[in-house]
Amino acid sequence: MLLATAVIIVWQRLYGAQETGWLSALLRVFGFVPAVIHMAWAQVKLSQPSQQTSDNSLSVGLLGCLSLVGIGLASLFALHMQCLDAQWQGIANYLWPLVLWQGSACLSASVSHRPFQKGFASQYSYICIGIAVFQILWLLAPTFLRLDVSTHTHLISFATLSSLILLGLAKWTNSLR
Repeated sequence: MLLATAVIIVWQRLYGAQETGWLSALLRVFGFVPAVIHMAWAQVKLSQPSQQTSDNSLSVGLLGCLSLVGIGLASLFALHMQCLDAQWQGIANYLWPLVLWQGSACLSASVSHRPFQKGFASQYSYICIGIAVFQILWLLAPTFLRLDVSTHTHLISFATLSSLILLGLAKWTNSLR
């Protein structure tokens, strides 16, 4: 929640209301998918005995990724068919970086129950806090370092870095035995 708030505040300060509107609208829609996976799937898995052999968690994460791709394609179709006002054409620049970031969040969310099942809850919590702090620092870097970074460059670097970190977290949590 803190990260989402920081993203909106920083984007507003650096890039203005219109760019922030495009980003926040897509984040609301796209962010819903990993949030549901994180909350609902974790509850399903934590309510089951941990010795169950079949674990289709990454399949749930991949389904979330495919859902995001579908939403992204539907958004592009809506833009192409001019179903949205011309002012919304700018969201096209945000679509695929956010699909990448939130898709990675789906994969990470789909295995977020494993540290709790395997006795790594404390480590997982500290890692997640560290990741959020690092993301916020990366988000704020252009401001503190007085860098003149374009919206697109900032978004691509933030989404790519966040995606790589979340995929690494997913790999680690999935490997817990």
